[in-house]
Amino acid sequence: MKLEGVNRRFGDRDVLKDVNLNFDKNGMVFILGASGSGKSTLLNVLGLLDDGYDGKIYYGEKSVSDEAQKTNIRRKHIAFIFQEYNLINSLTVKENVQTAVDISEGVLDEEVYSNIISMFKLNNLENRDVATLSGGEKQRIGIARAFLHDAPMLLLDEPTSNLDSLNEGIILKALEKE
Repeated sequence: MKLEGVNRRFGDRDVLKDVNLNFDKNGMVFILGASGSGKSTLLNVLGLLDDGYDGKIYYGEKSVSDEAQKTNIRRKHIAFIFQEYNLINSLTVKENVQTAVDISEGVLDEEVYSNIISMFKLNNLENRDVATLSGGEKQRIGIARAFLHDAPMLLLDEPTSNLDSLNEGIILKALEKE
């Protein structure tokens, strides 16, 4: 993925100004900065979730411009771990995790699902409504959902901010393997 001359304003405030980035296919990139510095905005632009920017975004060699193209790339190529979880409170844990597969138009592999649920210590929560869970449990569900999506690009917005040190370690080890 590549950004060329990307700008994003909110009102009279420049949040992203002339951003030029080129990401390799493999590896990890960390975006660091103070609260309010534009990290989440940059992730939303990279994830093709934000349309209010100027400049060009390339996925592969193609410039991404129309909504159908963006939707297809999001469905098949990008998984998200959101700072605010983006879970559906009226669904169970399993139903929320299943949404990643549904969005990508895939089929749930029960063995992969079981491994991911076990890895993130969610086995005993599968049939509970998300609304009844703690912030850390919701965070782990969001991470499991992104892992189940199995997209080539994984965008994470403060993925361990609501986790205790034990679960944070589990998540970081899983990300290293990814």
